[in-house]
Amino acid sequence: MGVTTAFKRLLDLRGVTVTDVDFQPSKMVVTLKLRSRRLCCPESGFSTKARYDLRKVASSWRHLDLEHWRLEVRAELRRLTCPTHGVRTEGVLFTRSGSRFTRDFADLVGWLATTMNKTALRRLAGLQRVVRERPGSAGAIEICFPHTVRVCPAQEILARLHALASMRKASRI
Repeated sequence: MGVTTAFKRLLDLRGVTVTDVDFQPSKMVVTLKLRSRRLCCPESGFSTKARYDLRKVASSWRHLDLEHWRLEVRAELRRLTCPTHGVRTEGVLFTRSGSRFTRDFADLVGWLATTMNKTALRRLAGLQRVVRERPGSAGAIEICFPHTVRVCPAQEILARLHALASMRKASRI
């Protein structure tokens, strides 16, 4: 089994193919290629096969760490023309719109923010700061990584974790 195949199975991200893995001293960079031919607007869900152009800079997201290496997922994204929102970068299944984190990383940090203190969470995840709830955010958890802020809906995270726990209980029966 090759390195790219191993990382494809390890990451378990839908709709992508691993094309390259770059091992660096403090992090690993996994380059992906999206398999979908249809582009989807991340805000409205509008989909089309026509692209506006290809972004010149690859997008990157922080994923769950592997041992002591920080894992970064990178992909070249296309842009589409949405009738509602204009020109937008295509949506990706494994991340929320506008986030610099994969869903797995954001969900884990969001869940940990409800169960452990902020200092321990910040050290464990390598975050700059964690604010449990912002005023006016309706139960959202703010996750801050250097130069990035992402607000994850706490109710959505807890609902997904509850569904996972139910699936695990059902599989034990």
